[in-house]
Amino acid sequence: MKPLGVLLLVIVAVVGLFFAINQLGGDSGEGEGTVPGLVVDSGEEPDPAGGTSTALTDPDRGTREAVEGTTPVMDREEANPTGGEQYENTVSGLILGADQRPVANAMVTLTRAGLTGQIFVNESLDRSQDIHALTNDQGKYIFANVEPYDQYSVEANAEGYARSEMPGVVVDAIGDVNLPPIVLGVGASLSGVVLDTAGNPVPDATMRLDSMFMATGGDASPDAIETTTNSDGTYLFGNVPAGNRTLSIGAEGYANLTKGGLVFRGEEPLTLTLTLEVAEMICGKVISKAGTPVAGAKVLGMSFSNASKNCRDDTLTDENGEFCLSRVAPGQYTIAVTAQGFRAGHENRVKPGGAGLVIELVEQGLVSGRVLANGEAPIGPYTVQLRQTHPGQKITSRIGKPVTLTNTDGSFSIECTQSGTFMIEGRATGFAPTFSDEFRFTQGQPMNNVIVRLTNGGSITGNIVDPDGKPVPRPRITTHANDWTNSLFDRALGDQFPTNVTQKATTGNGAGRFELENLTAETYQIRVRAPGFCEATMKDVFVTEGKDTNVGQVQLIRGGEITGTVIDLAGQPVVGATVSLNPDGRRGDELPRSYTAQAGADGKYVLRNVWPGKYKLSATRGGGGGGDIFDAFATDQNSIQQVSVQDGGTQHFELKIAQ
Repeated sequence: MKPLGVLLLVIVAVVGLFFAINQLGGDSGEGEGTVPGLVVDSGEEPDPAGGTSTALTDPDRGTREAVEGTTPVMDREEANPTGGEQYENTVSGLILGADQRPVANAMVTLTRAGLTGQIFVNESLDRSQDIHALTNDQGKYIFANVEPYDQYSVEANAEGYARSEMPGVVVDAIGDVNLPPIVLGVGASLSGVVLDTAGNPVPDATMRLDSMFMATGGDASPDAIETTTNSDGTYLFGNVPAGNRTLSIGAEGYANLTKGGLVFRGEEPLTLTLTLEVAEMICGKVISKAGTPVAGAKVLGMSFSNASKNCRDDTLTDENGEFCLSRVAPGQYTIAVTAQGFRAGHENRVKPGGAGLVIELVEQGLVSGRVLANGEAPIGPYTVQLRQTHPGQKITSRIGKPVTLTNTDGSFSIECTQSGTFMIEGRATGFAPTFSDEFRFTQGQPMNNVIVRLTNGGSITGNIVDPDGKPVPRPRITTHANDWTNSLFDRALGDQFPTNVTQKATTGNGAGRFELENLTAETYQIRVRAPGFCEATMKDVFVTEGKDTNVGQVQLIRGGEITGTVIDLAGQPVVGATVSLNPDGRRGDELPRSYTAQAGADGKYVLRNVWPGKYKLSATRGGGGGGDIFDAFATDQNSIQQVSVQDGGTQHFELKIAQ
């Protein structure tokens, strides 16, 4: 049972569900679920050979460099000759134009922060780990020595084409991931003129076209396109990817304008005349409860004219706590204020004009204490995280952001935004995440002397073998909450998923031996993945403080294979179509398993290493641009076929989808 506060976040992710239906692609062979026939041998373990397993959270990995695909073929070290952990893998593919010709010098980015990462709109996307490649004359690109990860996205940008993205790319420690071609179209266009209320053109207006998943704070989305109006007020956006988008306009002396609900399809042009109103002002002051000015507070004003049109402006308070929102239109505004060390404040139904607005902020309460390791302060950095507890439940939920400190006495002070019952989670290298005793916090009353006593936790070890009992080299093992399903919602929640387990990943050694150390004592689910095998999931793995939980031999199976072609109603192949395989019903306590693949230039697709069972097979038009997701969902329904998969079997299905 998930806490109500976290479940409310899931509602936000519903929009992302339809987005993902059209977006998820790549021959990932991603599987989910409990393994009915999982072989666990608790007897003697074989001697490990090769190196030891390495947790993916280790900080010393070296910096990955940009990869320039200047030749059709590269070996792994040539493509990415960096230090740190070495993986025997590559990610490669082809960038084509709509005419099926290769696109040279396209910028290809392998990222963990694609558009699908914007489901929770207030979270900033971290692009620091992005790696890049340029396509060669044959349109080929390659990445090598890539850190294993479950949800990479591949972005493609080229002059004269609309940006495209292929999410859901799974990379293991060994093996070559050869992705289907990413087909770049010319995209749609948006043109028109920006006028004032008197009908005069507005020159030099700045305009930005964002994904509908743009952050409400005004941050640009990864596929944002910007332009300015000409001297006659005209503008043009070219190469716009398909999908739903939001347009923001600003000009000196005029009120800002944001217009949503713009839908782009294929290469269809869209024309729009926009009218800006003369700017008015909302001025005021932000003070503390004691009456002192609050400098550096962020002030945001927003007014909605209708469902698709609004005006927003933001600024920071000066040293006297004063502010002016200088680009607002007539109307009523909600003013929201945030500042470090204070609870968020707001004022409703504020009209432009005058300067008497005063917004009072209440100082944030602090929880203070110490993190101790064996009775002393930890050596090196340590991290504290506030976690909310829930009556009658063992699980806790993370609140706010973690804070990393290096105080020699292990002390900490962390802000608490609400009253309730909480714990403090402490982390440090060589220790398991450890929780303080539960405490009750009341706003306005400080909480002191909270102690977190770090422990070493427990561990999980085992060996991964193939159907013949032979070691599987370098498998990837991840830990999750026992009720984790790897669904879209679970992945979207990320760190907000309510659990006390230590989320960790490791790569086994050459003999399939793995060890996950410093785990909080809890009940775990572990997932095992290796190229050429079905993903294995093992629930109810109990970790005890100071002890090792040996799961013995985990035997993988190869599963079945589904191949076929996606065609349109005229019998022509649909390049880049997304093929989905989803459970047809659910048996017992099994977790759901889903798979996706993307059709290549000839419309052919392959779903490999599918766990035996009954599924529904379907296809939607892909392309990575976002498209009209509701049309895509309807097409998906029209192509559904029932499939029964057997271990070692291969089946062929032709999928027909509408134009």
